Amino acid sequence: MTKKLKTFGWGDGRKEWIVAATTKKSAAESFGITMHEFRNYASETGNDAEIELATSEPGKVFRSPICLFKGKEYNSRFDKE
Repeated sequence: MTKKLKTFGWGDGRKEWIVAATTKKSAAESFGITMHEFRNYASETGNDAEIELATSEPGKVFRSPICLFKGKEYNSRFDKE
């Protein structure tokens, strides 16, 4: 039985990152952060655009500059890292 993919995201105030992973630990490893940082700054996302993009390539980290403007197509903001 395979584990269900979840989409996790975190940001540092300048950029946001998302990744589809089966566990928090594997997401933290993909982001290159510790579990302590993950528990404090990352979370599972419910944003449909983020989920669709991240699950298109599980394990691939996508990043985006944080955009404060509304109306921009959300998933087009992400570039593959």
